Amino acid sequence: ILPEENGYQFAMKGYNGAGENGAFFWGNEAVFEQKPVCVSVELPIGSWVLAAVPEKGWRQYADQDKTLWLVLLVGSLIVSVLVWIVFNAMARVRRDEKELKAIFASLDSLVIELSSKGEYLKIASADEHLLYLPANELIGKSIHEIFGSEQAVYFQRAITECIATKSLVVIEYPLEIGEEQRWFSARISYKSNRSVIFNAFDVTDAKKREARLLESEEKLKELNATKDKFFSIIAHDLRSPLAGHKGALDLMLSEYNRLEEKTRRQLLESMQESSIHLYNLLENLLEWALSQTGRIATNAVCFNLKQQYRDVFAQFEINANVKGIQLDNQLEEEHAVWADVRLTETILRNLISNAVKFTERGGVVVLKSAIVETGERKYCQISVVDDGVGMSPEQKCKLFELHQDRRSLGTASEQGTGLGLLLCKEFVEIQGGKIDVESELGKGSTFSFTLPLC
Repeated sequence: ILPEENGYQFAMKGYNGAGENGAFFWGNEAVFEQKPVCVSVELPIGSWVLAAVPEKGWRQYADQDKTLWLVLLVGSLIVSVLVWIVFNAMARVRRDEKELKAIFASLDSLVIELSSKGEYLKIASADEHLLYLPANELIGKSIHEIFGSEQAVYFQRAITECIATKSLVVIEYPLEIGEEQRWFSARISYKSNRSVIFNAFDVTDAKKREARLLESEEKLKELNATKDKFFSIIAHDLRSPLAGHKGALDLMLSEYNRLEEKTRRQLLESMQESSIHLYNLLENLLEWALSQTGRIATNAVCFNLKQQYRDVFAQFEINANVKGIQLDNQLEEEHAVWADVRLTETILRNLISNAVKFTERGGVVVLKSAIVETGERKYCQISVVDDGVGMSPEQKCKLFELHQDRRSLGTASEQGTGLGLLLCKEFVEIQGGKIDVESELGKGSTFSFTLPLC
């Protein structure tokens, strides 16, 4: 070994094996003055001391230590920054997770991952009451195991279409959940060739609103059709008596002095008949208009039928006498009802008017009452019975509908208003009763309606 080698200076002391206390004998003696690294070399008769220092001194290594310290410091800062970034990223992930959970919790929807074969892979639903079965009973099972064949095939076709086209597929379907039918709208999104994301929304309320809207639309169409029929009937029924009335007046004014007394009386009777018909028509028209606008107010009171309607036949006596029809009021003395006096009178007036109209000369019209039971309640049944022309089953089916073609002339060619029976049905039902008819062609008719007892 040389005194200087590999950038280091060497020196030895310990002459004659004296060790640390021995004399210097090799190398550069100044090495021992530079705080060298010393190694004891053991000999059989003692030891030597080998010393070494860098050729350029220990300052070079001090600079290397500083560099190493600086590197370690920068590395620590970098590691700290990386740790901070990782920590912030994890915190953001946790915040995003909370936000996503909050979003899911606020959505009334189901988010499900389904395989291409319709197997439940994942369920991220916050609204599990909308699931067909609990989540733990769905995971791992196929839609073919859960739903009926028709429903399962419908879902499978949508899944297959989504994967084949790699595009959004929207479907609607009903499900019975908790013994209640609910409607869902599902958006099926492509995830991979092996699975799709099935996002279903409960649209039951929207479906109900749509159904109500359609129902309202149908009712509106029906009301418009009824209105058209109504105005058609009114135009026809107003024109006929007014034309007869005007014709009789014109004839009397232009030919009064040349007409015989008998002819003048016949014209006056014709005008009177037209006036009565017009009056009844306008009265029914007013009541019908009020009923269609919901402005019919009922004022139910307890009253005795016989006492209230003792003279109910009075306004029909002239027509009845002309046809030789007997009017018989058989209302029971003790029967009292809870009803509206005016509406009930309108019902009786129209039913009796029809009975007189369709009863042959010499016939009988009877008004009677009886107690009947419907369920747990008792009612008073009021009937108008005639032995007139009666009706066929086909006529009975259209009796309480607004049809212009169902009007027919009476046995003495009397005209009808076309509204009387409609008003009867409506006014009976407003008061909590029902109206019915029994009739046979050629054997008369019985119109009956019920009213609550007091």
